[in-house]
Amino acid sequence: MSISPGSLNFSNVTVGQSSTQSATLTNSGTANLQLKGVSIKGAGFSIVGFTVPQMIPAGQGVSFDVQYVPTAAGSSNGSVSLTDNAPASPQTLQLTGSAVASN
Repeated sequence: MSISPGSLNFSNVTVGQSSTQSATLTNSGTANLQLKGVSIKGAGFSIVGFTVPQMIPAGQGVSFDVQYVPTAAGSSNGSVSLTDNAPASPQTLQLTGSAVASN
């Protein structure tokens, strides 16, 4: 089980605007992966269009989007945690964001 890329960096997003990036969760094992839960931490970050629970067949992957909508100028850190039936659960995707004031 792996997430790629290993981190997402949202640079110079204007306050009140949104920026979206994609990541892919891949089941590199030989058995089905049961994705049981997803949680997100960090100001301004959210997951778009991704539902759990779901099953990911061996050798397959599923993509999901992370959106960053800052409410104030500055930097933010966060993470997405995916809970599943793999031995190394949960898997974590690191998030960083920087926001600039609107003109």
